[in-house]
Amino acid sequence: MEIAPETVSPGDRLQTELTIADDGIESTEWDCRLLLSEGSPDLDSELEVGDAVAVELTVDKCMWATGPEGDHMLFVTIEQQKEHIALDESERDSSDEDNSEQGRAGDPETGAEGTEEGGSGIEEETAQKPREAGPEIDWDPNQPLDKTVLRRLLNAGRRVPTNDEAVRLERSERTAIEFADELMRLAEALSTSPAVCYQAAELYADAWRYDLIQGNSREVTLAATFRLASLIQNEHRPIVAIEGEFETVTAKNIADKERRLVQTLDIDASVVLIPPQKYLPYLLSKLDIDPEVPIAKDANALAREASVGGRSPWIIAAAAVYAAGLRDGNQKLNQKHIADIADTSAVSIRNNYRELLDDSSSHD
Repeated sequence: MEIAPETVSPGDRLQTELTIADDGIESTEWDCRLLLSEGSPDLDSELEVGDAVAVELTVDKCMWATGPEGDHMLFVTIEQQKEHIALDESERDSSDEDNSEQGRAGDPETGAEGTEEGGSGIEEETAQKPREAGPEIDWDPNQPLDKTVLRRLLNAGRRVPTNDEAVRLERSERTAIEFADELMRLAEALSTSPAVCYQAAELYADAWRYDLIQGNSREVTLAATFRLASLIQNEHRPIVAIEGEFETVTAKNIADKERRLVQTLDIDASVVLIPPQKYLPYLLSKLDIDPEVPIAKDANALAREASVGGRSPWIIAAAAVYAAGLRDGNQKLNQKHIADIADTSAVSIRNNYRELLDDSSSHD
């Protein structure tokens, strides 16, 4: 909204984002000076320079000047502060458009901007109340993916304008459009059902509600929510496979964020305690092995009998397939081929398959 004599009058109620500058309070959207009237919160004492807060306010009076700085001056009373964010300076300078939209109430992309976790481990816990949940959106896992539903789930239940609507999109809406496409791409690349995408979108919105999308961790959060969704929907996908679908996200990033999500969103922790056989349907499909043939059944038996003992369930699953191929009547598979498909090393498979055979012998 442009602030001008013909667009603003005393008594108008407006929404904007205010920032604390060196010389006072500014709106990131309006080219004008704001002067807080009596009864407004003391933002100077509550916020630091560079911080921002989304507000609803009432215009008390307007003054129109011709000076070189702040041609328009508004006296306003702040009625409600919606949320407080600490903006990173590089993010603030990078895009005027983003600045004008960051901090809007209910915007799932207005968390504090800092640096990506970078595999730094579980983040420091902060006691805080979650943002209010949006409207509940129903989805049918048995129907083809509906991009409109996916966008709404990512946008915390709020509708996202279509391409035909000539409106300026909020940052959260742009993210919902972008990440709906990303989730559909991941589903195709990793052969998951629509339920995984919908679940991941809900988890992403929940992560925003609990302020877990910090710094440059949007992609990390998307990767971790997709991984968790695959576990919850019993379509287990290994972290290494999800890592391979992103250019700047590492397995450690995903694992750290996954743990934080489980802790904060009160997800049953047993979901990340994965028996090796849970990975076999995906691995067998990647190897073009029918799950009903003897080698697949033998691999499943070996994986079930395996003692994980701190080893990777995904590598145990790969080793179980190789070990199954060594049994009489089964086709022997190439270690390197399995390792390449599983994105691990032949050495890892070699170091594990013998132990699987020993474990199996002890159960006979």
